Amino acid sequence: VGNYDKQSDYRPVFRAFNGRVKAVVVNGSNTEAIMRAAEEEGFKNIYPCSD
Repeated sequence: VGNYDKQSDYRPVFRAFNGRVKAVVVNGSNTEAIMRAAEEEGFKNIYPCSD
């Protein structure tokens, strides 16, 4: 998940996939916002990566 920051709310995305995703790999300029949304929705295996 990731790309440039569009000021989107990512929580609905993570709600939709809760229980179906084993890990989230994030990159891009909005990494922190995406990681925060995943954590807020209960995801534990969240990994930032770089290009």
